Amino acid sequence: VLVGLAGLAVGGVGISAAIRSYLDGKTETIATLKTMGATGGLIFRSYLAQVAVLAGIGIAIGLALGALVPLAAAPLIEASLPFPADISLSPAALVEAAFYGALAALIFTLLPLARTENIRPAALYRGGSGTRGWPRWAYLLALAALAATLIGAATWLSGIPELALGAAGGILAALVILALAALALRLAARR
Repeated sequence: VLVGLAGLAVGGVGISAAIRSYLDGKTETIATLKTMGATGGLIFRSYLAQVAVLAGIGIAIGLALGALVPLAAAPLIEASLPFPADISLSPAALVEAAFYGALAALIFTLLPLARTENIRPAALYRGGSGTRGWPRWAYLLALAALAATLIGAATWLSGIPELALGAAGGILAALVILALAALALRLAARR
């Protein structure tokens, strides 16, 4: 549980940074689309669809590796254990992994994608990035609900709720500390 949640958080931070960097490079495109009449919601849905396809491919690759590697390594694993082990495919575990992967991808892409609404057509002429700032409250509420769903599912499905909640709390605290450190570095770099 601890390793799985930590892996989701680390992977999620990478996903968020990649999406943010990608969208920073698309500022002119987004501003042009808005100039031509595209709404913020349409742009959000368009980029969300792209991310969903990529996340689906990533989840499929992860499921294939998660299913095949243990089966391929089963003889080695069984031989090294001092007790008999039956290594087999677990469809329920794969479904759970896909669920966590999809939720984590959505959680960590929602904030950068929601910030596309902050891009104004004037960004075409100013050359600045419009993907900073806070999105509307609806996105923040959706983000909180998704995070609560992920933590609730991990707590319920783990069989060890205390460990899952403790791990989630520690990971959330670490993410807050990292976000504050990044903010402090950005403020220091501006000076």
